[in-house]
Amino acid sequence: MQRALEISKQAPLSKDRYSVGALLTDSKGGEVATGYTSELRSGQHAEECALEKVAARQAILTAGTIYTTIEPCSLRLSGQTPCVRRILAAGLARVVMALPEPASFVHCEGRAFLAAAGIEVVELPEFAAAVLDLNQHLLKK
Repeated sequence: MQRALEISKQAPLSKDRYSVGALLTDSKGGEVATGYTSELRSGQHAEECALEKVAARQAILTAGTIYTTIEPCSLRLSGQTPCVRRILAAGLARVVMALPEPASFVHCEGRAFLAAAGIEVVELPEFAAAVLDLNQHLLKK
């Protein structure tokens, strides 16, 4: 999770999206890809960026893990595919997150959606303060 937090610091600050970092690992814990908010295209989510890089290389993620600093989205106001659906399509077995998505934009049910689909979801609250600090510009509303 520390690596995902460091990756999130590369995301450009935005008034309408969180600075998130994501790290994909294979079933043995080896790093496969990383992503951060708007890395490849404006408005793109960190998980989406990392998964897109893997798809381009045709890497195998079955039974892999995604580490993400904020809960994967279950709804996108842009109409794009939510990250939880992308995670399921990739065949990942586990999601590790620092904290649930704050309610600034949408009501997120990513954790529940993933768990209902049989994905192991782990929260590491010891990283929450650092993630919230990085996103203070959105949380002071």
